[in-house]
Amino acid sequence: LAGLGKAEESSFYDALKVESPHPTIIAEVKKASPSAGVLRENFSLEEINGAYQSAVNVVAISVITERDHFKGSEDFLTYFAKHNMRKKPLLRKDFLFEPYQILESKLLGAHAYLLIASLFDKKELSELVALGLSIGIEPLIEVHAQEELDMALATKARCIGVNARDLKTFKVDLDKHELLKQLDGSYARVAESGIRNLRYLMSLSEFCDAALIGTELVAPKHITAALEALA
Repeated sequence: LAGLGKAEESSFYDALKVESPHPTIIAEVKKASPSAGVLRENFSLEEINGAYQSAVNVVAISVITERDHFKGSEDFLTYFAKHNMRKKPLLRKDFLFEPYQILESKLLGAHAYLLIASLFDKKELSELVALGLSIGIEPLIEVHAQEELDMALATKARCIGVNARDLKTFKVDLDKHELLKQLDGSYARVAESGIRNLRYLMSLSEFCDAALIGTELVAPKHITAALEALA
């Protein structure tokens, strides 16, 4: 812990809570998905970073580092940390289970890390949340159901995301996003999966602070045009 320096207030939470004339997006760096396979054959980190850094509606960047199912890499995260010209907070997305992975995430340059609530019991989840907050890196708890939301609310996490995609069947149920309506404005509320157009994004903004979007940005030929269509 000593090598990580003094704990600092994470900029991830603050970035999600800033008022904006545009629906705000956490744009994801995503090479592949278990359901769709490879999303972008010409996967250029430089191209993706340029588009995400320039977009006014992108307030943070999510980088998938999981290798087996998403073809991610820790190198992707270090690249974005090194070339983060607009200083947009970086979220590390992976299957994180162990305390050392939280410490590793900060050392790689992440400002936030994902915890999937269904993978833990209450005690484990609370401990991994507390660890991140103690070293100045923000936990984002991902939930899929009411009982998982209840677990998240029992922790000190300030950022909670609702994923509309079932992790076992990969089916999307947009009604899941309604769980975010239970959270008051002190939380950074994130909608994940199934967000395909501006109309739905606008409807989410009534009870949601940001939408995490990956496939709809990475798969199209022109990333900037895809982002502009959501502004």
